[in-house]
Amino acid sequence: MGTDLPPFLAACRGQATPYTPVWFMRQAGRSVARVPRPAGAGEHPGRGEGPGSGRRADPAARPTLRRGRGGALLGHRSPRHRLRCRRRSGHRAGGGKPFQDAKDLDRLRPVPAPFVEEALRLVTAELSHLPEPVPVIGFAGGPFTLASYLVEGGPSQGFAKAKALMWSEPELWADLMQRLAEITLASLRAQVAAGAGAVQIFESWGGALSPADYRRYVWPALHHVVSGLEPQQSPASSSA
Repeated sequence: MGTDLPPFLAACRGQATPYTPVWFMRQAGRSVARVPRPAGAGEHPGRGEGPGSGRRADPAARPTLRRGRGGALLGHRSPRHRLRCRRRSGHRAGGGKPFQDAKDLDRLRPVPAPFVEEALRLVTAELSHLPEPVPVIGFAGGPFTLASYLVEGGPSQGFAKAKALMWSEPELWADLMQRLAEITLASLRAQVAAGAGAVQIFESWGGALSPADYRRYVWPALHHVVSGLEPQQSPASSSA
């Protein structure tokens, strides 16, 4: 790679930068009133079914273009929202039933979402014209976070069902982790191919596990995702 990377990407690679890039993360949905909500969209940018909804590229791209500075995080749904299994975001529930046993593995497959890749291309093209290029940051949910939603059937306080499955059926849990890792890796590879300069893996609920349990039951899946991105030379980080 050359040395003329945008400061954010250079910092991701541990290279010297003219200043210290700071990424201030904030929720771009209900808590930020100025994020545009296109007609027909739901409660979050990138969600909705009607015209102008998040199943098209342009509404997912607009909030990103309005807010991106040193790095722009694309506002779209993570792979959790595209798995064919019960899911919940906020107070909205999807169809199906929670993940319970081995036969549910076959229900875990990615649903094509070409609007995400197209939104990335739109955003990348627009930001490339700025005096200082702004890299686009792709993202996906971490293995335990995805699994917790699938097993619990929605948000949870203690993740009792997910932990019970993890401890009582370690082989099934390992299969679940592997399936989710492959789905996440495919999603992130597609985002990198569409223009993402870096990707973030949001392991939002990883802190619910002890370090020892995370290393034993989850880390191999996360390592598989990060290792699978290395040939594409896109910096990847994970946050809990």
